Amino acid sequence: MRSGKLSFDQLVSELARARQPNQLLAKLKSIVESLPLPDALPPARVEHAERIDSGRQLRALGKKWGNCLESYVWNVEHGQCAIYLWRDAGLQAACSVTRSGRLGWFLDEVKGPENTDLEPQDHDKILSAFEAVQIPSAAVISSIAQIVANDNLTWRPRPRRWRVRGAPPPAEMSLPDLM
Repeated sequence: MRSGKLSFDQLVSELARARQPNQLLAKLKSIVESLPLPDALPPARVEHAERIDSGRQLRALGKKWGNCLESYVWNVEHGQCAIYLWRDAGLQAACSVTRSGRLGWFLDEVKGPENTDLEPQDHDKILSAFEAVQIPSAAVISSIAQIVANDNLTWRPRPRRWRVRGAPPPAEMSLPDLM
């Protein structure tokens, strides 16, 4: 979608033309490398979530919630991730949005105070809100990001197993004399 060149079906068709694993990897890397860099941070507000841009606010929230939000300060200040605070009808959650190079922004993690997991319906509601502003779950891109990030990824064929065959039967067989 970000390239504006290929639809999903066209992308699949393009990748399906590869006849060998190395061709597939090269094509995938080429497509990703041709994407434009994300030109901005994700939106300041996503439905009931507001982006926290201040290191001071992140540290204070991390201390209040008893979690690791403080460890995100450097990444937030250097544009590698964004942290959102979701507040709606008693539901509070910290949402981590991470930039994956040219692939764009992805919702990485959603946790409640003290790193508690949310109820599935609450998690789905938050995920849907982020997807509505073109920030899908990081799960949809994790495999591609790992392949592209590994520059020295080479495919090696499995070692060939040689089949050991017994000696061929003799041309003539003689049976022992039983008498």
